[in-house]
Amino acid sequence: MMEEALIVASLLTDGGFNATVDNYGHTSINPFYIPALGGIRISIPTRQLKAAREYVRNMKDTAAVRVEEALQEPIIYVVPKRIRWRAWAMVLISLDPLIILAGMALIWKHRTSDDEKHMTILERP
Repeated sequence: MMEEALIVASLLTDGGFNATVDNYGHTSINPFYIPALGGIRISIPTRQLKAAREYVRNMKDTAAVRVEEALQEPIIYVVPKRIRWRAWAMVLISLDPLIILAGMALIWKHRTSDDEKHMTILERP
């Protein structure tokens, strides 16, 4: 979280805005203070706020184009192969309690029918 705030603050500073990261000293010593301090805030003067938002939005929208221009070749996005066994493993893990309950019901049904047979044998004269 702190790294992202520092990146955005440096982007704004590079764009000519007066951006600072609040609570940097506290959170760099102990990152568990971040929720107690209300998160990480980037402060910017009010008169620069609208222009800074537009600048960040523009930088985000044109990031891929600027990277392609810097590399002077198109970006190729690699999509990882689907690993189906993980999906099936998750399905089986989520169904595990139902499988256990069904097995217990079958065992219980078998057990009660065996008990009834024994009871009828004992009741015969």
